[in-house]
Parts: sequence; structure tokens; C-alpha cells
Amino acid sequence: MRLIKEGEGRILSWTEPIIITNLIVEKININYIKDIVTYLKKREEEPLIIAVISVFEKDESKKDRILKKSIKKLKKEVDAIIIVPNNAKEYFVAEKILENAGEKISSLDKRKGFINIDATDMRFFFRSNTVSIYGFASAEGENRNKAEKKFISSIPEKYRGKISEALLIENTDTQVGVSEHRRIVEYVRKKMEIKDISEILVGVNLESNFKNRVDIIGVFGLKEEAGSRKL
Repeated sequence: MRLIKEGEGRILSWTEPIIITNLIVEKININYIKDIVTYLKKREEEPLIIAVISVFEKDESKKDRILKKSIKKLKKEVDAIIIVPNNAKEYFVAEKILENAGEKISSLDKRKGFINIDATDMRFFFRSNTVSIYGFASAEGENRNKAEKKFISSIPEKYRGKISEALLIENTDTQVGVSEHRRIVEYVRKKMEIKDISEILVGVNLESNFKNRVDIIGVFGLKEEAGSRKL
């Protein structure tokens, strides 16, 4: 997937799904997103456009209201939306969280492992999951077996039991074992209250520079926002 950071003007290629990041403060400014979408409509082939968003607001109730309004506006412009949770007290911290999430999401269909996720899988997932919640965790050494617990804690509890489908990616070293993989998937399934494991699309990528480390990246479609679009 191609990642476009907020304010970036030059677009190199439209041949792959597009990720656009937007950190929201009080009022959402989607003019630059509109400009991108307008340009795309002039093209013969339109890619999948995904907005990866996060809200910077210390008041949780106000944050929820801003998020709902933002989703309503963005739905008119993009094909899918991924919400990145943050509890940041400083703007630059929230900005960094969103930047990291955008980079990780944009790389999901690029890494090669023994269970791959590709652009076709992405389109299939986002066709029926137009709004999703993001989670991430990394653990290594003695704490490696705590990765799934850290991952679950990265996702607000209010979303549990509200998941339609999930994308779950494990980036790990060459010492990955089947038992670890199964443990992570089953733990996430139970904690997120996903009824059937078939509702989780799983990828496992081998990272040559990892040493006794595992990263977990997840995108969870929200039931109340589920729908079908021609992507």
C-alpha cells in the first residue's frame, strides 16, 4: 500500500491501495483528502483509499463526539477508515503514534512470510469493514510471551464484542513456532469476543533482523459500521 502523510503534495503512484493519515484536533480538515479523491476520480482505475485517523483530545467524552463527526464526514470521501486509539497528553506524541500506525498498516501487504496478506486480501476485508479499530504491540526477550496481552491492552475495552472481522499480522523471527502462533490468535479471539476463528484473517511474516521478538498488528472491523461497498 502507498502511504500519504498529511500535507504531502506529490503522489508517485496510484496502482496500489492508498493510505492517508489524519490527526484530528476539534474540527477535521479533509480538504486535502477531497483533493486527492477528486484527482482519483479522473483516473481510469481508482485504488482503494483508506483514511487512518486518530483524535487528539484529553476529554474522553469530547473525543468520542469528535470521532463520530469525523467518521461521518470521511465516509463521504474515502472507501474505509481505520481508527488509531491514543491516550496522548501531548500533540507530538499523538502525531508520532499515528505516524507509526500509518507506516505499519501500509506495509501489511508488502512483507513476505509463510502466511501472506496481499492487496486482494485487503480489498476483500475493507469491502465489508468500512470502519475499523487498530491495535499494536511488540515484545521481545523474556517478555515475548506477553505480546498478546500488550496487544489487547492497546485497544479500548469498549470495542470488545463489537467486532465483525479481523486482520491479524505477526512479524517475528525465524524461530516462530506453531504453538506461539496458535496461542496469540486464540487469545486475541477470546479477548476481543470474536465467535469464530474463521473471522480472523491471519498473516505471519519472518523478519531477519528480529531476535527473540514478535510484533502484533491488528485491524478489527466494527459491527455497527459494517457494510458493503464496491471497491
